[in-house]
Amino acid sequence: MDSYTRDIDTPFVKLESERSAGIHATEIIARVGTKLRVYPFDKFPYNPAEEFKGNLKTDIGLVFEDGIKRYLIPKFNARYGFELESAEEQHVIVEGRDFFYTPDLICHKTQTILDVKLTWRSLKNPTHQNWSYLTQLKTYLKLWGYNNGGFITCYINGNYKPPTPQLKFYQLKFSDAELEHNWVAIVNEIKQLTIKE
Repeated sequence: MDSYTRDIDTPFVKLESERSAGIHATEIIARVGTKLRVYPFDKFPYNPAEEFKGNLKTDIGLVFEDGIKRYLIPKFNARYGFELESAEEQHVIVEGRDFFYTPDLICHKTQTILDVKLTWRSLKNPTHQNWSYLTQLKTYLKLWGYNNGGFITCYINGNYKPPTPQLKFYQLKFSDAELEHNWVAIVNEIKQLTIKE
């Protein structure tokens, strides 16, 4: 038998062509995180030239997100009393700029936004304690006027003892003050970006 192995060096998803024009929430969050030197931006500072190029990790994450939306949402709705649905890309004007964001799942009945995450990080570093993920979720909630949020997270390697995938669901409730404080940081960064241009 002959065997050939080839690396697939082209991402399946070309995010730069699929993203709308304007500023995406994650770009602003990455800029703020780089200035604050919080994980992961303390080790990997934001680089606009590399943003949204797409890679295999991104592809796997998007496939996981799609699978959650297609197969697990009916179970979540039944178990937790949600009426979750996929959210469409949203646009708002902030400081004269087109600012857009893409919440993963939304339930208008319970005024909840859930973000779907796939991570290689250990369960010892849960998504609901990750600055970047929390900032993203709080931004979405502020723009929708909701206070309830959460994460559906698959930890690829669980806690690494042994490395086994684990799926977790986190429900969070934020105060108006927490959401406003977060939003001020986002708006200030958009202002700085506008001044530089």
